[in-house]
Amino acid sequence: IILDNENDSDLSGYVFVEGNPEIKEGNIEYKAVSSAQRKKVIGTRLIKSALHFLFAELEIEEITICVEATNEFNIFSYNN
Repeated sequence: IILDNENDSDLSGYVFVEGNPEIKEGNIEYKAVSSAQRKKVIGTRLIKSALHFLFAELEIEEITICVEATNEFNIFSYNN
């Protein structure tokens, strides 16, 4: 979760991840950024935080990212 710096009660975005350290696999299931906060690198920060959590904290070795095939914007942002 990333809160708006100007107003700590406004949600700017979130990412939902799952990880299983026993089998060393994880998933990034959902990422969302409020429309008012888009194009401010929040989505990139969310993905980097999720990857850090999965790799460093849970010691995951393989991660799957779920994204709708028609969502070209998210596919582009994940590839970056």
